[in-house]
Amino acid sequence: MEKLKQDEEIMKEKILAAEKTKVYVNFLNKPALKLIKKTPSEILSELAVRAFTGSRDVPKDNIKAMELFQHSELNAKTESEHAHVRYYQLLLKKFKIHQETILHGIALNETQEKDMVSINQQLNNLASTGNPYAQFSYGKDLFSIVRNSTIDNKKVEREFLQHAYDYLTKAADKGIHSAYFYLGLMNLEGIYPVKHKNPHIALDFYIKGAARNNAYCYFELSRIYGEGEIVKRDEKLQFTYLKRSASEGFVNAQHLLGIAYAEGGRLCRRNDRLALAWFREAIRNGNIVSYLNAGDLLFEDRPGTPEEKGGLQKNRLFALVNYLGAYQAGALFLKDRLEQVLHELKTVEGEKLPEFQFFDVPQEVIQTQREEVQKNQGL
Repeated sequence: MEKLKQDEEIMKEKILAAEKTKVYVNFLNKPALKLIKKTPSEILSELAVRAFTGSRDVPKDNIKAMELFQHSELNAKTESEHAHVRYYQLLLKKFKIHQETILHGIALNETQEKDMVSINQQLNNLASTGNPYAQFSYGKDLFSIVRNSTIDNKKVEREFLQHAYDYLTKAADKGIHSAYFYLGLMNLEGIYPVKHKNPHIALDFYIKGAARNNAYCYFELSRIYGEGEIVKRDEKLQFTYLKRSASEGFVNAQHLLGIAYAEGGRLCRRNDRLALAWFREAIRNGNIVSYLNAGDLLFEDRPGTPEEKGGLQKNRLFALVNYLGAYQAGALFLKDRLEQVLHELKTVEGEKLPEFQFFDVPQEVIQTQREEVQKNQGL
């Protein structure tokens, strides 16, 4: 909690310092404010959430998020628009509690637990009045509760799943494309109230979600066409949907797309530059494993692809940066590789580098970590 407050203060100081420089672009300048006044409340609310959480197209900025929420509330005219603003405000409160606790491995205190109960009750009330965003959010939460925990009472579990399916269906019917992913999942796995597995109905839901550019639905379609069990295997569609999912911001797809370009072959031509670009994008979105892949691309000898056709020159220093990123995130098995890179930087390239100290790790820990990484390394 204390660290979050410190980070917030540091962010404010950086923004204030940046505002005094010539390179800072005032996001809410006069032309922008004129445009914002004409922008629908719903769009401003969604942009505010993206600014608060950080996303592929909107940098994280809590201060601007709050300002956008204020303008969203001012622009709300109808009862429906006010309900949308209320939904996003509740969602933001959930995000904040999540950031303060779960992301840091901290249990909710008594006040936070009460706040979460209150937020969920208000979301349920909004869902009951027909707000599609609240219907999706509440339906997804009910599904996640059953999915991620054991409910001893089967009757309660079925009630949760029935409400989840009903809310998700209503949300999908009202244009909330993310609901299609969960409806597809429930049909694919035959989760109650679905009586048995319906892979073709699931496929239909994924197609509907993908038609509205849902990254998760694109990813599922890529997997389905790659496996060739529900439909005939089609590697062209597998790659196309994987690329679309990555482009829409799904970090797992970004990492796997990087692997596809790095390996070349059946899905696409090898292109190390594109591979590195997608690994870096995945890193930016929090995929730590991509540090390792990026480091390998830059350090290992990869003959056969000229630079003008997407090849990369060996770059030990940049490789070191990526390997260190993985090591600092817990990939302790990289100790030997880091020492090798440092040795070559000093002896081959004559770099003057500070001394690094690495932990001695038991062999069984190294083996376990390597196996865990390998699970994330294939299409």
